[in-house]
Amino acid sequence: MRLLSTIMLALFLVFSMSGAVLAQEAQTNTTDPIIVGNQDAESLQVVQSYFETMDSNLLAEDVSYFDEQSIQAIEGRDMLTQSPTFMYGDSFTEQQLTPLRYIVTEDVVVVEYTFVGRNTGSYATLPATNQLVSVPTVGIYHVEDGQITGIREYMDSDDLYTQLGYPAYTGVQPVAPFTLPEPNAVDDIVDNPPAFYGQEVTIEGGFGEMVGPNAFTLWDEDFIDIGQEGLLVLAASDGAFDFTPVEETMLRVTGTVYEYDRASLEGTVGYALDEGTFTDYQNFTVLVASEIANMDNVDTLANVDQQPESFYGQTVTLEGHIGDTVGDSAFVLFRDQLVGVGGRVLVIAPDFDPATVENNQVQVTGVVQPVDAPTIVTETGLTLDENLLSDYQDWTALIANEVMSVE
Repeated sequence: MRLLSTIMLALFLVFSMSGAVLAQEAQTNTTDPIIVGNQDAESLQVVQSYFETMDSNLLAEDVSYFDEQSIQAIEGRDMLTQSPTFMYGDSFTEQQLTPLRYIVTEDVVVVEYTFVGRNTGSYATLPATNQLVSVPTVGIYHVEDGQITGIREYMDSDDLYTQLGYPAYTGVQPVAPFTLPEPNAVDDIVDNPPAFYGQEVTIEGGFGEMVGPNAFTLWDEDFIDIGQEGLLVLAASDGAFDFTPVEETMLRVTGTVYEYDRASLEGTVGYALDEGTFTDYQNFTVLVASEIANMDNVDTLANVDQQPESFYGQTVTLEGHIGDTVGDSAFVLFRDQLVGVGGRVLVIAPDFDPATVENNQVQVTGVVQPVDAPTIVTETGLTLDENLLSDYQDWTALIANEVMSVE
């Protein structure tokens, strides 16, 4: 099971076992799902209705679906409802979905539920075993204007395979782990602000909203707020912002971390902070910015995928997950498109074995070029099967000179 699913499940369980949840659980009929948050929220009503009816009209036309075993997101309602992998497709009959707990915000609902079904069709290329399985699952549902716009699902795949009668995935020996240096995530700072006070950091996150002319909020890259505060970014001097922010734009911000103290901050930045404007942000951690970059203009996997001509011939460093392997010398590098910024490239790396990476996450440095077999053969000296590359002719290639496992 991928590292990301483990992290998300751990976060979910920690949050759900808080004192408030336990108190609510003690007062709730054990046959009813527990609801944490606004029980009257439209987002909850939509998700509950979907679980009860599986009505595809509750899915937005451009809904995006991703689960932990997918290589990339399924985009669009028609594609999703026809997909053989969505909700296990035809692999299982006698299906039952039993919600156990909902965590509700205005536009995001996290659902812990149990999937029950009988394996009467092939699953993940494995033959049917006719076993009845019960699989704990966590789903994250994004809701806008009364429809579900995004779904992410995580389940214990080892447990599922064991119940089906197949060996659980035990992994392989990992390569030496590589821990990425800066930038930090927004959550790194807001989870333990005192550890960063007075330090200069570089943060990547999503633009939230302007707070007056010289400040804005910055959230974690998933654009999901499940109760934590974000960062309040202040210009280092009056009128210093020289960009036009757009909602959910990914930004990279360098600056110094401070505790919110209006009088002290005014002395630091040299301009007045209106008390009324900043009343709602007194619990935010503050980052006084010395540099701000729009991530649309930096080397991200999404940018290389979507604007390849801008990067042809350049050496870039990209981070993502290992997808399909293509012969003995190439693999797909991707980031999912529902949470964060997506993208995919074909990595040509003859000296790297993807099976040696336990968590499927790597950092690749290499030269960007179109997928063109003759050119790749000339530049790398590899013998490539052009038939294998035929499905990737419209992709962008990254000729790797270094691949490192990311912890």
